[in-house]
Amino acid sequence: MEQRGAKRKHIEIVRKDLSVALTKLVQDSAKLNNDMRAAKEDFELMSKSMLNRKAEFLTQGLFLEEQHRRVIDILDGKNHGDEPEPIEHSTLLPPSSTTDMKKFSRESGEALRDHRIIREVEIQSLEGIFTQLDLMMKQNMKELRERAEGIERERRELSGKLLKLSRSTGDASGSA
Repeated sequence: MEQRGAKRKHIEIVRKDLSVALTKLVQDSAKLNNDMRAAKEDFELMSKSMLNRKAEFLTQGLFLEEQHRRVIDILDGKNHGDEPEPIEHSTLLPPSSTTDMKKFSRESGEALRDHRIIREVEIQSLEGIFTQLDLMMKQNMKELRERAEGIERERRELSGKLLKLSRSTGDASGSA
């Protein structure tokens, strides 16, 4: 009789432990899925933000091309009849620069060359960052896929054991 009581007590302990472990497993599994969904939404927002930034860069680039063309046309004697766009007083070059056209044109050309160099460095830097990010994301996705496959293997094994347990518990509860 004592043996039966000890066995029953052991079964109750196992049920309690199993109940706690399964509840935690289900909650943690749901949390992982929710975290992945949130990460996907974050990445979508980052991608959208990057696309918006790219569109801004392209728009600014087109505007700069138009400004270059306008200056070239002015130098070629082509007047579009447009009023030049007003610029803030603080962005104007010092009056001495504008009166000495030789100096003004040289300084402007140097500034534009410097800007081209800076732009090229920034483009190369962005390409490097995107290449690193691409490699990192591919590696992360590979590792995530491997984890998902490992979780699936464990889920299949657990599923079989839970099915077996539910059948044996069903048989035991049906005969009691």
